[in-house]
Amino acid sequence: VEVSTDRGVHWRLAEIERKERPTEHGMYWCWIWWGFKLPVSELIGCREMWCRAWDEANNTQAENITWNLMGMGNNPVFRVRVHAAKTASGEHVLRFEHPTQPGQQTGGWMT
Repeated sequence: VEVSTDRGVHWRLAEIERKERPTEHGMYWCWIWWGFKLPVSELIGCREMWCRAWDEANNTQAENITWNLMGMGNNPVFRVRVHAAKTASGEHVLRFEHPTQPGQQTGGWMT
């Protein structure tokens, strides 16, 4: 897994934590846990955070969405928008906007 804060110009590796043991054939069948430590100062001026994964054959997620008739196979780089704002008291804060919301909730930058 890699993370970018500059729209894919530079990518940095995340730390992988495997919670599952491989099968006798060396395969893993669950989600992979990962983490990435990012200083808050790097989010100043950042418009989007991107993350992408690679598989063992060096295939990675596409940068742009590719739709098909059934809506399947759409697995692009995951993007979270970063918004700088101020609270009513004048405190500077960051708000992170995901592409969609779970279930029937409205919102997200793709909707």
